[in-house]
Amino acid sequence: MGNNTDIFEIDYDKSVQEEQNRLLAVIKHKKIDIVLFLNDFRFPDQTFFLNETIAQKVDCRLWVWDAMHDINDLKNHIYLYSKIYSFEINDIPLIKQVAKVGKPIIMSTGVADYNDIKIALDACYEMGNKDVSLLKCTSEYPASLEQANLLTIPDMIATFKTVVGVSDHTMGSVVPMTSVALGARIVEKHFILDRSLGGPDSSFSMEPQEFKKMVDDVRDVESALGGIKREISDRERAKRRAIYAIVDINPGDIFTVENTKSFRPADGLSPVYYEQMLGQIAKRYIPMGEPLQLSDIDINNKII
Repeated sequence: MGNNTDIFEIDYDKSVQEEQNRLLAVIKHKKIDIVLFLNDFRFPDQTFFLNETIAQKVDCRLWVWDAMHDINDLKNHIYLYSKIYSFEINDIPLIKQVAKVGKPIIMSTGVADYNDIKIALDACYEMGNKDVSLLKCTSEYPASLEQANLLTIPDMIATFKTVVGVSDHTMGSVVPMTSVALGARIVEKHFILDRSLGGPDSSFSMEPQEFKKMVDDVRDVESALGGIKREISDRERAKRRAIYAIVDINPGDIFTVENTKSFRPADGLSPVYYEQMLGQIAKRYIPMGEPLQLSDIDINNKII
């Protein structure tokens, strides 16, 4: 939704069509381009709130289906992902049914060892569904930082060769930020409009502004990670040192530690040649404060 977040609350006293039209009006008026559905919104007659018209107007970034819903809903309902919760990871028949539909799957692993994860992944692959992401999860509510064991994330990436994220039940942004730095591509956090509303997850759920800060923090981590950089620019190279004459040096003088020294900026001969330079004879007049150049010495071993 651009740089702002709007919360749309469904009025279940109205008809589903009225509320769908109201959301479409909000989308048009506020020029919203992303809608995040946090739950499976159904009206009393079991009509799904999300329909094709809404899906065509905006990018519905996340639509989560869970094992409590009727499996037949999968084929007819509009959604982008199926979510297998940690506690369903050993329900292989269920996983196969979900995988068979062909939608991407996000699978939490809070109560699974590596063998359990492999069995669940193999079940998906057997059904021809290879679009499966895993979430490193600690199934404690709330969880402590000491229970996070986030170094498991790069190990899961290396072991299972698939996208890995984190499902976090701690408070704050530390676990999501660290997870992204370790290679996580998905962050799942519990969300609540106001913790004072209560509920079993309220104590570790993020309120809207906290959630926004977490997203901003994660984006900052992504920016800081950048890419692998092995080279430096000329501008950076110029910030290093060069060898300078610290007294006037005349042609025929011998270069010694008494008449040369390294300083910044790197406008001349690099100090990597300092040992080769010592004992050589100056070919020209070099006034005090002027950097030596590569042409001022005979190079036995060119380093840079």
